[in-house]
Amino acid sequence: MEISLKQKGFSLLEMMIVVAIIGILATIAYPSYMHYIERGHLMNAHIELVDINNLIKLKRIKEPSKLRSEAELTEFLKNFNIDPDVSSKYVISIAMPDAKNSIGYNLTAIPKSSSGYKMAVWMNSTGDAYKCEDAASAKRYTTQGKCKKIGT
Repeated sequence: MEISLKQKGFSLLEMMIVVAIIGILATIAYPSYMHYIERGHLMNAHIELVDINNLIKLKRIKEPSKLRSEAELTEFLKNFNIDPDVSSKYVISIAMPDAKNSIGYNLTAIPKSSSGYKMAVWMNSTGDAYKCEDAASAKRYTTQGKCKKIGT
């Protein structure tokens, strides 16, 4: 009687190769996945800016003497009910770059350092919005280079 010792399963070397391949794929895929998630949250912040902008315009139509100064706009923003998911990741602010000669304003959504995100978004009072690679560009209201217009 002859005993057959056929191996079943995988060798240690084969398992190590599979683990190495999975590790390599993970190191490539994870940053892409996180960038994809960040872009989704950034678009949520953009939608929040659109909502704020629309409410400011509506309030100015209903009460033309209201929301004409940066202080009034800032107070309005403090009382706005920002989506908790957005407010946990972004700081939304409003500024009037040319307060003496204009009623125009800019809204910004800058990522909080705790979010680990880098991209920011800003919108002017006419509704033009720009997605920026970094917060500094959004704070400067850059329209070229590191910022790209949304919707073009």
